[in-house]
Amino acid sequence: MMLLNSSGRDNFDFFKPNNQNQPVSSQQQISTDQSRIIQRQTHQAIRTATYNTAIHQNVTCDGCEMSPIKGDRYKCLFCPNIDFCESCKSTGKPNHNLNHPLLCIRDSSLYSSSAYISNRSQLCHDKIQCNFCHINPIIGIRYNCSCGINLCEKCEFIGTHDQNHHRTKITVPKGIN
Repeated sequence: MMLLNSSGRDNFDFFKPNNQNQPVSSQQQISTDQSRIIQRQTHQAIRTATYNTAIHQNVTCDGCEMSPIKGDRYKCLFCPNIDFCESCKSTGKPNHNLNHPLLCIRDSSLYSSSAYISNRSQLCHDKIQCNFCHINPIIGIRYNCSCGINLCEKCEFIGTHDQNHHRTKITVPKGIN
């Protein structure tokens, strides 16, 4: 057993066998409790200070259908037009693969509208097949390699083709002006 030194006044010592936790005096316990309270308050203050109040106009959460998304927006890097709010980002949804990486967008207004293609799912590259996943037609942005290979967004993102080859990003299907 271990005895913690005591002044014999206000503090009391607790005895515990050496193979368990170290002895804790009542003063140490109060200090630990105060430390936990301060830590909790600090974390809450940080969360409050960094809470995002941005509103992402024309963006709907694919988890809870919040529209527009308020706060942080999470955009899937694999799936075209998949967005989640802060609450839905980590929950498994039947319409989305939980292993797909999500990009946190704190404020959509910081990006020019040209950075987003709002009608990706309507971009249909008729009679053009992805040379890797064989989707036909390619829906969304198409990447055409200088060697003649066509890639869908997903295959381009995961790097299925030689990264040293030059690619052209095609956002308008052939025949559309």
